[in-house]
Amino acid sequence: MYKIGVIGDYDSVCGYSVIGFYTEYASTREEAKEILLRMLKENYAVIYMTEEFFFEVNSDFCVVLPLPESGTGLGESRIEGFIEKAVGSKI
Repeated sequence: MYKIGVIGDYDSVCGYSVIGFYTEYASTREEAKEILLRMLKENYAVIYMTEEFFFEVNSDFCVVLPLPESGTGLGESRIEGFIEKAVGSKI
């Protein structure tokens, strides 16, 4: 069975475990990167990451989806773009 992982600070990601996502808490860039590498080795199907770490842990070896938070709009606009590309129109 494929797993969905979420990486970020406790307050931002703790609720995702309620819906069956595997949550990992990080407080530094280094911790987030170590968790990301481990999740990649464990073949997670999807990995979400809070925007805070998304900006710091830019990876060329996978697609990391930023969780919409902190009012920057990046996470929301990227997810909307992925949906538009998959569906063929803006929803």
